[in-house]
Formats: sequence, structure tokens, C-alpha cells
Amino acid sequence: MAQIIPTLPRSHFRNLDKWPARLILLLLAFAMVASIVPARQTTQIPPATSAQEDGDLVLYQAIIHRMRGGQGYYPAAIQEQRARHYPLRPFVTVRLPTLAFVIASLGDGAAKALLMLIWAAALLAWRARLLRQFHLPIWATIGALALFSSVGPIAKTHYVTVHELWAGGLLTLSLGLYRPDRWLPSFIAATLALALREHILPFVLLMGTCAMLHRRWREGLAWAAAVIGFLLLLYGHMLHVTALSVAADNASPGWMQFGGIGNMMSYFYQSSWLRILPDAWSYPFIVLSIFGWLSWHHPLGQRTSLTLLGYGMMFAIIGRPDTFYWSFLVGPLLGMGMVFLRISLPDIVGA
Repeated sequence: MAQIIPTLPRSHFRNLDKWPARLILLLLAFAMVASIVPARQTTQIPPATSAQEDGDLVLYQAIIHRMRGGQGYYPAAIQEQRARHYPLRPFVTVRLPTLAFVIASLGDGAAKALLMLIWAAALLAWRARLLRQFHLPIWATIGALALFSSVGPIAKTHYVTVHELWAGGLLTLSLGLYRPDRWLPSFIAATLALALREHILPFVLLMGTCAMLHRRWREGLAWAAAVIGFLLLLYGHMLHVTALSVAADNASPGWMQFGGIGNMMSYFYQSSWLRILPDAWSYPFIVLSIFGWLSWHHPLGQRTSLTLLGYGMMFAIIGRPDTFYWSFLVGPLLGMGMVFLRISLPDIVGA
């Protein structure tokens, strides 16, 4: 009986001609070297080792403590942010109430267990997807471990109030579960993420747009309904915040910083396992990871690439250095892109 040889996923560079292959390798090398420049120009913010070192974590825990005492979310949030001189204008400076209700109801221990369960489900979903592509457990496991190594903070109880870790876990799970013929689990995970953090809206819009472009009308309408429902939730959130805030409350300095490629790379660096490496080493690896995702010739690879590049553009335009935690929404996906170098680099070098 003939031996069955496991197949590898297809890259965009299969059957490439010689000179295009040389040009791609040259551009990749140039991008890796050029990435060292922003690595030396950006300032990294060290992660908090305890809740007391991070004012945001102290704030969220104080709000939850008030809620457990019987106070409503909005009075608790407004009073705590005002007392700590946090901005209350515009209304989005006050987080959506969803996560506070979850943690206040479950308790810190159970909430932490739920957060870890979400990320474990995301890891298993992606390992299953990679196993269907590589047909070799070793590569699927490496890809899954690259994802897990990016979310170490979930093991620390004081990070349970970080909205981006919850929303990012659900976004990662949504992508790992997505199949055109079985999109409902992915849809549920994404809508839950959207209820936790408004920054998930671009991802939901991307998923809905892809469904419409492929004429999957029922799925597209579901994503559209999720957007409309979220906008209604956000409108209600605005009404509650503005009703309790006053003109004397602090206003946010704004998020439009136009930090460019350097800010984008810094965000990805601070939310990935690459943080254990020196900046000048890790930034070229970020380039390789993005290249790996771009090279995977598969609809899921294209969708994940668009997600990473779309959020990267957002970080380049509106991200401040102290809001680097936004990148936990998509940053953990980054390291998994390295696994696809297994298929792209041999194709290019072979050409």
C-alpha cells in the first residue's frame, strides 16, 4: 500500500518565477532591517506586576467593589473616575458595563477561570484548524503554543479586569471557529466581544463585509444586526454617562496621535511573546510574522491578515503610548504567523 504523505497548506508563492521570488526576498529583508529604526525610537511601558502599580486596574476593581456593595454601575464608575481625576468626556472614556457586571456577579476567581477557559477554547480551536491544514500535530501544536505564549497575563488575577484580554480572546476564538457553512459559533463569540469592548467593531464590520462580498446573505444580515444592536447599546451607554457627568469633569486629551509604523510595531511588540527579546531582534520577527500570515493561501489566512493589518493601521493613527494594551485584541494572533514561514520560505527560496 502506498504511503500517504501529509500535505502542507498552500502559500501564495507556489510556482513563483525566479525574479519575482528574488524581489520578494529582497523586500522582506529590507522590511526586517528597516523595522529596527522604529524599535530604537519608541519607548516601551513596562507591564504592571500588581494591580496597585496600574491605576486603571485599581479603578476597575474599585468600581466592581462598589457594585458588589449594591451601587449601580454608572454611579460607581462616574464617582470613581471623578475621584481619581480620570476623564469623563467624551463618554467612551467610561467603559461599557458588560465586563464589570460579569466580574461583580461571578467573583474574581470564577471570572479568571472563565477568562482562561475562553483562551483555552481559542487555543484548541486554532490547533484544530492548523491540524486540518498541516496534517502534522507538531506544526499545529507549535502554532497554538505561539498563541498561548502571548496571553501570559491571564494567569495573573489582577489582570482579570483588562477588557482587551477578554475581547481579544473572544475575537481569536471567533476567527478560529469560523467556517462559511457553520458561522454561528464564530458570530456568537464576536458579538460577545463587541459587547465587552467597542474596539471590536472594525472586526465585526470586516466579517460582515466578507459575508456580503461572498453573497452569504443570511450571515451578512446577522453581522449587520449585531452592528445595529451594538450601536443601540452604545447610544444607551452615552445617555447614562452624559446624564451623570458635568462640564467641570476632565476631558480626554484625545487618541489621534499619528504615531505611524513605529507605534503600530510597538503595540504588537508589547502584546506578544516577542517582548522577551530585545527590541532590535523582536521587531524583525514581527515583520516575519505578518509576512507569514500574508503568505497563507487560504480565506482564513486572508481574513486574519486583514484583521492584523487593519488594527495595525488603527494603532498607527489613534493609539497613544499608554494605550498599548489595545493590541491584546489582535496581538496574540501575531506569533502564529511564524508557522506559515514553513510553507512560504521554501516556495520562495526554491523559485
